[in-house]
Amino acid sequence: KTSFSKWKMFFLMGSIAIITLFSFSPAQNNSFLNWDDNAYVFENTHLGKSVPEAVTFFFGPHYFIGNYIPFTMITYVLEYHVAGMEPQFYHMVNILLHLINVILVFWFIYLLSGKKAGIAAIVALFFGIHPMHVESVAWIAELKDVLYSFFFIAGLIEIGRASCRERV
Repeated sequence: KTSFSKWKMFFLMGSIAIITLFSFSPAQNNSFLNWDDNAYVFENTHLGKSVPEAVTFFFGPHYFIGNYIPFTMITYVLEYHVAGMEPQFYHMVNILLHLINVILVFWFIYLLSGKKAGIAAIVALFFGIHPMHVESVAWIAELKDVLYSFFFIAGLIEIGRASCRERV
């Protein structure tokens, strides 16, 4: 029974990820926008720095459009070194981060609900396909949102695990 429930969980998470991927797949056809994408990516001369230089630079006192976002900017540097100025790659990274966030939401709600996979599946599906996330996933400049969500949800899971260990 334990292995069946593991397979059931993987099936649920995989199904939700596929539905979410299908929902956001049209974003792959988008290009850069001349709104904030220019300042963050295609007019940003700092993306060509080596990764160690970029880490030092972006963790310094450098702001982009009034935002101090070193992790986001370093991610753009990594994307630039992998794909140059191909917007589809930048969109793919946003989509993949969103899919990871959907899985993290599933896991968080699964643990929070007392290991009820059905509840976790419903919440993760709504999180995955909710229209509120379209801007964050489909707009390259909103990488900061999906990246923040990743760290936030992962932090919630770790806090929950730590508090459970303390109670034992």
